Amino acid sequence: MNAIYYTLTIENDLLLHFWHAGTYARFSFTEDQTLFLSKLEWLTTNQTYYKIAYRGGHVEKPLMIAVQLLSQTDLSQAAILTKLSDLQALEGAPSKRLGQVLKDDAKDYYDRYLELLTLPRLLDIETFDGRIYHNRFDRLEIQTQLLPARSTAEYLQHLEIIFLTPAFQAVFQQKQYLLATFADHFHIPVNATTTDAQLTESFYTQGKLTDAKGVFIPKRFLSFTYFLKGDLNKLYQIYQMRHPKQAIKKAFGKNGALTVLGDFVISSAAAAPMGFQIAAFNPAKLWTNQTKPLHYQQAIRLDLTHIQAAIMKETVADTYFQASLGVVLDKWWREPDHRVALNRLLYPIQGTMDTPFKHDLQTPNYAYSMRMTHNLLVVGLLTTLVAEGMRPISLNNEVIFLELTNFNQDRFEQHLQVLNTYYHYTLVSQLVIKDTNNYTYYDETLGEQVFRGASFNHHEGADVTTNMDTPPIVDRVLQMMVTELGTFRPELIATFVTRFVTSLDAASLKEYVMVPVYPLKNRRQYLYRADNYREITTAQAYFASKSAEAWQYKQLYVSKSKPKDPAVTAFLQKYDLDSSDNLQEVAHSRLILEDIANVTPEKLDLDYYVALIEQEMALWL
Repeated sequence: MNAIYYTLTIENDLLLHFWHAGTYARFSFTEDQTLFLSKLEWLTTNQTYYKIAYRGGHVEKPLMIAVQLLSQTDLSQAAILTKLSDLQALEGAPSKRLGQVLKDDAKDYYDRYLELLTLPRLLDIETFDGRIYHNRFDRLEIQTQLLPARSTAEYLQHLEIIFLTPAFQAVFQQKQYLLATFADHFHIPVNATTTDAQLTESFYTQGKLTDAKGVFIPKRFLSFTYFLKGDLNKLYQIYQMRHPKQAIKKAFGKNGALTVLGDFVISSAAAAPMGFQIAAFNPAKLWTNQTKPLHYQQAIRLDLTHIQAAIMKETVADTYFQASLGVVLDKWWREPDHRVALNRLLYPIQGTMDTPFKHDLQTPNYAYSMRMTHNLLVVGLLTTLVAEGMRPISLNNEVIFLELTNFNQDRFEQHLQVLNTYYHYTLVSQLVIKDTNNYTYYDETLGEQVFRGASFNHHEGADVTTNMDTPPIVDRVLQMMVTELGTFRPELIATFVTRFVTSLDAASLKEYVMVPVYPLKNRRQYLYRADNYREITTAQAYFASKSAEAWQYKQLYVSKSKPKDPAVTAFLQKYDLDSSDNLQEVAHSRLILEDIANVTPEKLDLDYYVALIEQEMALWL
């Protein structure tokens, strides 16, 4: 791929930085304004290279618009730099900041900004993917096993490495497929780093959609209103209010509207229904606190993928929207290899409709109509199955597990066909279900163990954030154990950890045992060793170590009520740190950490990782 990585920085001068094929170049606004502006122009007109920034939409592109427009005025270079510094210092949306700075000098800044956002070869990593872009750059660096960049040149070099990682390239290819497949179907210009929400808005509308007057049940599903009684009927009435999310919480609390089917409890609220099999359910207590792990030798896994999209097709009274959604759903059913890409045009629909700011797809009454209908359909289906003796285990957004108890395949299929949506069900074995979203089972059809756990999902690229308390080794060892043994054996954790760690190469070892430390809101974090200390001001990667070179780690917070802690005060004074605030140590926050670059199997504090896995396994047993 032909790509140039770029950024703009401003202090005493506005500098344009390029990185390409191992070469770094820098251009100064004050030293040669004509050359500088010609390079900016090249960024937008060249059709050979992809030009890639990190936060281009927020940083580089507003600066590009501002310097180009201000250079056409009579302002001096010093005055232009002052205005550009003001632009950088302001907070809020880029277009709003541009308006504040350029209101007296230019009028067409907004149209020019929108044009830059949609140039096909001017891409931004930050908006690449809904599950990636929220990460700060320094966290992306450590995820890619890079030390924080020490210069702008190194920053751009790291940007290249990050963009070429499998997670980013997979997203890039998915969006390229969508842009090529539906080339003439986006009414608002888009490119490969347009957010999924904006892709969705551009794809399904030709202009502002008119919302429904209120929340309703689509005609096709009116027969299911038989189940619209009790708490569900009250929920339906609350959906008609102006701010239903807040009203639902006030009316039902955290439990939502409950439907109790024997020992199976369904919670319906402002989103998709959730449910779990709970023995001796107490409605006065939070239902999620009453779930316990469930184990089954065999069970039925019912997949209702995109049931929400299928309902939405019957809900939105706009023929262009219905036809567009029909095309995507048809492709999803017929082209399994492209489903991950097509999901980007399916999952964000109802979330985009309900966003608070105004846009073409903002139709909250349609979104709530879909959610109410989704709740109604699932409650109706499961009420009918339970009445016929079948026993549901768990329900989430689009997956339902059921016991084999009294399972009647013919009746089951008849009820599913009434839903008029895509469904697929299969027999699974060795099901261990921790909660509605975390489970493992052996898939008889695929012939493999499926494991869905928090940190393992992150490792697989579903989200590039790694949590401090669940490094990927946690779920990887759990998956190994349940795959090999068919169950969890706490007494064998240490054996599995040792075997796994010694099987990894150096790069994989870093990836699985990494403990990322990054700035936390309302926390001060320190690493200290003998007479040296580090304060955490940027994301850094460590591992739990037992070597003499390791650092001790602690977190502090400001307390308004507790008396000063002499131990904390002594710590601050030892390292000549500000002790004017009443700082307290966060309980159980101490760790022994060493830089990830130094990791070896011999240095690892295996007991630390074993303890984390023991804590997680206890939640599955």
